[in-house]
Amino acid sequence: HDHTIYPVASTVPRDFFNLSSVYFDAVFNPLMSRQSFLQEGWHYEFERPGDTGSRLLRNGVVLNEMTGALADIDEIIEIEVNRRLFPMTSRRFLSGGHPDKIGGLSYAKYRDYYLRHYHPSRSRVYFYGSIPTDEKLSFLSGLLATVPDRPEPAPIPERRHQERWTKPRRGRVKFTPPVDDLADSNGAWVQAFYLTDDWDPLTDIGFEFLDELLLGNDSSPLRQAILESGLCDNLAVSGYDNETLDTAFLIAVNGVPPKNFQKLERLVRECLHDVAEHGFSDRQLRASMTQFKVAHKEITSSYVYRKMESVFDVWCYGKNPFMYLDSNAIYSRFEQKIMSEHTWLQGLIKKYLCDNPHCLTLELTPDMSLQEKREEKTRGQLERLRGRMSSGRRSRIDAEARELKALQGAQNSPEALATLPKLERKDVPDRPVMIKTARSLLANGIDFIDVDCPTNGLSYMEFMLPLGSLSLEQLRNVDTFYKNLFRRVGTTIHSHEELDAALAENGVFMACNKIYWEDAKGVTGGLLFVVRSLDEHFQRALDLLRECIEHTVFTESAHICNRLRQISAGLRESIAQGGLSCAIPRSAMGLSRLATLREFTCGFDSASILVETASRFRSRWPALRDGLEEVGSVMAGLKPRLALFEGGEDMRGMAVDFLESFCGKGQGTLLDLKGLELGSGRCEGLANGSGVSSFVRTFRGPSFSDLDSI
Repeated sequence: HDHTIYPVASTVPRDFFNLSSVYFDAVFNPLMSRQSFLQEGWHYEFERPGDTGSRLLRNGVVLNEMTGALADIDEIIEIEVNRRLFPMTSRRFLSGGHPDKIGGLSYAKYRDYYLRHYHPSRSRVYFYGSIPTDEKLSFLSGLLATVPDRPEPAPIPERRHQERWTKPRRGRVKFTPPVDDLADSNGAWVQAFYLTDDWDPLTDIGFEFLDELLLGNDSSPLRQAILESGLCDNLAVSGYDNETLDTAFLIAVNGVPPKNFQKLERLVRECLHDVAEHGFSDRQLRASMTQFKVAHKEITSSYVYRKMESVFDVWCYGKNPFMYLDSNAIYSRFEQKIMSEHTWLQGLIKKYLCDNPHCLTLELTPDMSLQEKREEKTRGQLERLRGRMSSGRRSRIDAEARELKALQGAQNSPEALATLPKLERKDVPDRPVMIKTARSLLANGIDFIDVDCPTNGLSYMEFMLPLGSLSLEQLRNVDTFYKNLFRRVGTTIHSHEELDAALAENGVFMACNKIYWEDAKGVTGGLLFVVRSLDEHFQRALDLLRECIEHTVFTESAHICNRLRQISAGLRESIAQGGLSCAIPRSAMGLSRLATLREFTCGFDSASILVETASRFRSRWPALRDGLEEVGSVMAGLKPRLALFEGGEDMRGMAVDFLESFCGKGQGTLLDLKGLELGSGRCEGLANGSGVSSFVRTFRGPSFSDLDSI
C-alpha cells in the first residue's frame, strides 16, 4: 500500500545481473513517454476510429485491470475493509487506482509524482543467494552511478496511525454477481478487526497460529461452525492480515442469503466467545501445532519471498530489518509462551476479537443492475464530455488514439534491442542442475522413482492410478466430483469429522488430480495422488491415504451438499475473475482429442453441472451418489503404474511397503474416447459481471510427441 517491491531471481549469475540492471533502469531511468502512459494507464478514443461523432471511450491496460479486479468478491471485500477499517492510513487507498478515479490522472501529474518520490535514497535493497556479496555490492554501485541527477526528495512523511474506535461500525455494500447464468441472490458477510501496529513478533506469530487454529483446516472450530451451519456457501478471504504494520483479522463468507446475515454474525460471536472462555482441546492444539510446524519447516518456492517480505515489512518504516528475519528464534519463544502461559491464546482472542471495539461488520448484497448502472453513468459522463469538446480537441484525441494503435503493433528498432543486456553461451551452464534419482521396479511391477533431495524433515510421495478402464462419463465424474470430494468425506472407518481431525493432527496434506497427455497412440490418462507429512507422521499419512482410496463411502449427503456449495461458490468467482483461463481451454475444444477431453471433463460445461448439482442437490443426489460409488469402487481396485518418493531413508521403506501392498489389476492408461464429439468452427460468448471483456482465438499446433512442439 505504501511501497513497491521489485523482485528479481535467476539461477544463472549473469542472467541475474542482466535482469537486475533492466529492472533498475526501468525504476530509476525510465523513458516515461506520453505514449507509454496512454497505453499502460489510460486514454480517450472513439468507438469508430476516424469518426469523432461516434461514442467517446476510455481504454488502457491499468484501467481495464482495475475494472476487472472489482468483479472479484475477494477484491471487493479487501478494498472495502481497508477503506473503512483504516480511514486514516494509507491502507484506505486502492494501490492500483479506482477505475472511477484513474481518468483524473494526467500525464503531467504522473510524471511529477515519479520525480518527487522515485529516488535511490528512498530505496532498500535485499540480496539472497550464493553470489558473493561483494560482487553484488559492486554491481549495485555501478547501477547507482547511472541514475540521472535530480533533487533530493522531500523526507517521507511520518506514517499516520489509525485512531482507535470506541464502538464498532457497520456498512452495506452492493456488488455485481460474478456470472449472470450461474448467479443467485446470495451475498457476502464480513467482520474485520483492527489488531495492532506495535511491531511485536510474538503477537504476530500468535495470530498466525490463531489463524491456523481457528480457520486453517476442516476441523478448526470457527471454520467448522461456519461451513456446517448451512447459513452460507464458503469462506471468502479470511484470517490474519499482516501485509502492513496495521494488522487485521478478517472473517468473511460468501453465498449468504441476506436473511442469514444476523444469524451468521451471532454464530461467529458465540464461537469466538466460547473459545475465548473455554480454550481449545488438546487435539485441536496438537493439530494446529503440527500444521504450523509443517509450514515452518517446509521450503517451498515462495520461501525466499517470505523472507524478503519479513524484512521490507518493517525496514520500510524505519524499523530494525532483522526483527522478523530469525524465524527460528521467534518460533522458539512462541513455543515457550504456549507452554508456560496456557491461556495466552485465549487472552489474544478476548482482547482483539471479542472485546475489541475497533470492529467493522459489512453486509454485501448482489445487484444485477449495478454493472449496467455503472456503464450507463460512464457513458453519460463521456457523452457530456464529448459534447463540450471542440472539434480540434476531438481530432487530436482521434489522431493520438490511432497513432497509439499503430505503435502497439510496431517492432522495436534494432537500436533499442541492442540496449538490452544479453546472455552468451559461456554464461549458461553446460548442463542443467540435475537432482539425483534412482529408478527401480517394485515386486508388483510399479515403476518407482526415489528422489535424493534434502526435505528438512518432511516426506513426499506421488503415484498414478491408470484411468484406461473408465468410460467418458466416469472420467467426467472423476474430474467434476470425485477429486473434489476426495479425503473430504467419510470412510467405513471414520466419519468426515474424524478424518479431518486425524489429517490435521498428523499434519497430512493429501490431494488427487487427473493428468492427461497425447501422443501418436492416443490420449493417456491417470489420477495422480499426492501425500505429504512430517517424517514422524509419514506412516500414519500412508494409512490415511489408503483408507481414503479403498474405504471412502458417499453416504453423508448433508456434508457433501455443503462441500459442493463451497466448490460451486469458488467456481463462480474464478470464472468471473479469470475470463481468459476459462476461455482458452474452451476455445481449444475441437482442435484435438486431448483439448476436447479436457474441456469435457473439467471445462465450463462440467463446472455448470457441478453448480447445478449444488443448487438442486436433493433431486440430483441419488444419481450423484451412484456415480461416485461406481468411480470409488473402480479406484479401490486399481494398482499404481508409477510412483515417486522424496524423503528420509526410513520413510522410503514405508513408501515401498505401502506401494507393494497394492494387488489390484494393472490397468492400461490409454483412454477409450469413442463418442467424444470433437466439432470445430465454434464462435461462443459468455456474459460475466466484470465489465472487462476477454477474447481468445486458438489454432491447432503440433502434438506433444512432435519434435516441432519443442
